[in-house]
Amino acid sequence: MHSQSVLILASGSEIRKQLLLNAGLSIDVVKPMVDEEALKLALQAENASPRDIADGLAEMKAARIGNKHPNSLVLGCDQVLEFELNAKAHACFRGLMATYLMLWVYLY
Repeated sequence: MHSQSVLILASGSEIRKQLLLNAGLSIDVVKPMVDEEALKLALQAENASPRDIADGLAEMKAARIGNKHPNSLVLGCDQVLEFELNAKAHACFRGLMATYLMLWVYLY
């Protein structure tokens, strides 16, 4: 049973939870039951960019929990690290998606 928080974090990440709590937000945490690996593979098969993969994972998490809690603001998060071995270069792409009353907000 969850309280009537305005914000639900759709994530099992303790770090994300702690960041929001440290910011003074009252949140509930609901870990979405999603097959992240299957979505990653499907997006990679479509040649999706790392940014699109991070956004897709975040959106899937927010949608799964948002459908069950339509009157709450639900935040889904993910990140994808892209790197090139030869160039020793890397980039981290973060996906942040929020849903409220089934309206989507893309956060960058």
